[in-house]
Amino acid sequence: GEYSQGLALPLSAFEGQTITFDGDKSLDDQLNIVKYEPEMVQGASLQGNARGSYPAWIPKTDLERIENCFGDVQNLGEHVVWIIEEKYEGSSCTVYSDVGQLGITSRNVDFKLDDENTFNSTVYSQKLDKIVEVAERLGIRQIAIRGELCGPSIQGNIYKLKAPRIFVFDIYNGDAGRYMTYNERQHALQLLREVGADVDVVPLIDEMQL
Repeated sequence: GEYSQGLALPLSAFEGQTITFDGDKSLDDQLNIVKYEPEMVQGASLQGNARGSYPAWIPKTDLERIENCFGDVQNLGEHVVWIIEEKYEGSSCTVYSDVGQLGITSRNVDFKLDDENTFNSTVYSQKLDKIVEVAERLGIRQIAIRGELCGPSIQGNIYKLKAPRIFVFDIYNGDAGRYMTYNERQHALQLLREVGADVDVVPLIDEMQL
């Protein structure tokens, strides 16, 4: 029930080691700490399914924790409306249209579209590949749906889903170089539904002004 952003250990935990810290370098580098990010989805032995590098124009889905930046956002003014949505636990999935060409990625891998894996099959079953049509209707050359792939064999399937589903939490407008606003996202999702996509979204918790 408490926030945890690290682990403090006594020096006795490092007995037998000589540690000299350089204040100009990251502790991660000095202690050889790396972030472990396993690709845990069945049916995707991922590097072998890659058709190329992760698209450079799409940012990775690293989002800052609010505890780390609350002071900054608090000073943006009372006119700002904050949208609070639930963070789903799954595996990062992106569906994009790049000048009319469909793409499907995990957090690190841009898949071959004819591969049989959980990412591709879920995108096609929900018809999220229709983003190509929506991009044309919006007049956007580069657009990417960001979602969380949840279901059996993914993060313990805490939502008790019987089949994998992608829950959208953002849409990136590559032409503008920014994420869509909440209202822009809702419009794009409505267009997706109009062309036959079966769209799930992460739950909206609240809208508020500080």
